[in-house]
Amino acid sequence: MMNTLLQRAAPALAGLVLMTAASGCLDMEQTLTLRRDGSGQLDMEYSIAREAVDRIMAMYRLKTDLARAAGEAPAEGAEPDLPVFLDPDEAGIRAALKPYEPFGITIEALSVDALPARKRVALKLHFDDLAKAAEADFFPEFGFSLFRTREGNYLFFRRGQTVDTDTLIDFGDPATIQMLAPFLAGFRVMIQVFAPGAVLDTNAPRSGRYTATWEFDFDRDPNAFTALQTTDMKILFDGADAQLPQIRRTRETRAMQAAGG
Repeated sequence: MMNTLLQRAAPALAGLVLMTAASGCLDMEQTLTLRRDGSGQLDMEYSIAREAVDRIMAMYRLKTDLARAAGEAPAEGAEPDLPVFLDPDEAGIRAALKPYEPFGITIEALSVDALPARKRVALKLHFDDLAKAAEADFFPEFGFSLFRTREGNYLFFRRGQTVDTDTLIDFGDPATIQMLAPFLAGFRVMIQVFAPGAVLDTNAPRSGRYTATWEFDFDRDPNAFTALQTTDMKILFDGADAQLPQIRRTRETRAMQAAGG
C-alpha cells in the first residue's frame, strides 16, 4: 500500500517517494484492492518533474563517486532499481518486475508518457494469492499485516516507520518551511485501500463503505512528508465470506495487538 505498496515493485517506488520529496515535485496515487478469495490488484499512477529526476540522478552519481573515492563499495539495496522508475520506459519497468511472476504478481496494464517537463507512469499489478505475494523479498519491509479477529472480521495494519527524531525536519519552524517550500511544493501521495467487506473502523482521515484513504499533501500540510513516513494505517473490515490469508510481519505484532488484533 505504500510507497506504499513498489518496485522491483515496492522497494524502488517507496524509495522514489522518499528521494523525490527532497528534490522536487512528485504526485502519486496508489490503490490496493483486496478480494474475498485472497487475490487482488495494486494500481499506481505517478508523475515526476524531469528537473527532479536530474537532481536525484546527480545525487546518486555523487554518492557512488564519494564511496569509490573512499575505497568503499556503493550501498546495496533498492537503489539499483530506482533509476528504472525515476527515468522510466516500459521495457525497463517490465524487466524490473519480471522476477516477481513466480510469486503470482503480474502486470495487467502499463503506460509510460514522456512529456516535455514531466514523466508519467500508470501501472496495474495483479496478484493471484496474497499469501504467495507476501513471500516476495519486498514484502517484509514494504508490505502489511492482515489478521482475522476473534469476531471473524479482518484487521489490516501497516506500521509507520520509526524515525530518529534527531533526523526529522522541523516543519513547525516558519523559516524551515520557507526554505523547503520551493522543493516540496506539489508533493502529494494518496494511498487508498479497497476492502472486500464493509469498513467497521479505520484511522484513515477519509473512508467510505469499503474504502480507506490517506492523503499526504505538502501544499495543504507542511508536515505531510514526515506523516507519510510515520503514520500507522489501520482498517478493520467485515470478514463474512472472505477467505484471506493471515499475514503477520514480525515487527508489527505488538502494534497490531494494541490496534485491536
